[in-house]
Amino acid sequence: MGKTTIEVKYLGLAAYMKMKGCKLLDIRSKIFIFECEKSYQEWEIEYANSCCRMHDENVMYLRNLISG
Repeated sequence: MGKTTIEVKYLGLAAYMKMKGCKLLDIRSKIFIFECEKSYQEWEIEYANSCCRMHDENVMYLRNLISG
């Protein structure tokens, strides 16, 4: 599979993709543009099954506790 360009709005997924080696090409209107070899759906599934997703959910939960 060749390289493809993917637009990502969700910060957690964007950080995960960057951490896993995707090349960040640009940021436009709060959308991250990456170049990588997997499809957006493949990245979503991998991220959903990762410990990083659980970490992100806990950060959001704790942020809500201190901001409320």
